[in-house]
Amino acid sequence: MTEDIGLFEAIYTMRAIRRQRPDLPVSDADVRAIIEAGTQAPSGGNNQSWRFIVVRDQAIKDELGRLYRDSVTKVLVAPDVSGTKAEWYLGEHLAESPVIIMVYAIPGTDHQGNPRPLSEGAAGRQVVPAVQNMLLACRGLGLGSNFTSAIGAYHGDDIKALLGVPDEAIFIVMLPIGYPQGKHGPKTRQPVEEVTFANRWGQPIQFDGGLVAGGGA
Repeated sequence: MTEDIGLFEAIYTMRAIRRQRPDLPVSDADVRAIIEAGTQAPSGGNNQSWRFIVVRDQAIKDELGRLYRDSVTKVLVAPDVSGTKAEWYLGEHLAESPVIIMVYAIPGTDHQGNPRPLSEGAAGRQVVPAVQNMLLACRGLGLGSNFTSAIGAYHGDDIKALLGVPDEAIFIVMLPIGYPQGKHGPKTRQPVEEVTFANRWGQPIQFDGGLVAGGGA
């Protein structure tokens, strides 16, 4: 269900949602809206390098869950350590997410139509703006997701084989999507002045008149 919220409210309240309700399905209409929001992101040279795989098949989700759980054990500390509990939860419950969207990038062409090689770094720069649009769309639809990439780092070839992904495609991120068990809400962030410099690194900055109303939670 679409929430009547503005852009900046979505930005300031969107959280990484790793605990999702398996009992509430996500409609095809919402999935399409999320992906379409992604395709409206800026695209260098209008290459539109993004490609999306919508996974609903339970057997495939189960295997992704197994691969992701193995990846989590390689990158996270113990599951009872503060700050990693939600990540461990997703590691154990990924297969319960109503829908999982796998995001890839494919090589494009230059302005003369010639194939243009695509490095992993360039792939991320081209496609991550689309992913951010998708996360904001989830927030606007009352859904939740989170940016998770560990499975690609440790099992990139396995998921390519599982999903029939061509060799030239580069994994960007996995987006498990569902209705939150909890809720979105205000976040604790460092003040802008502590992470921003004026003209040169380390030079303090001051803003005349403050920042966008609604920030600072």
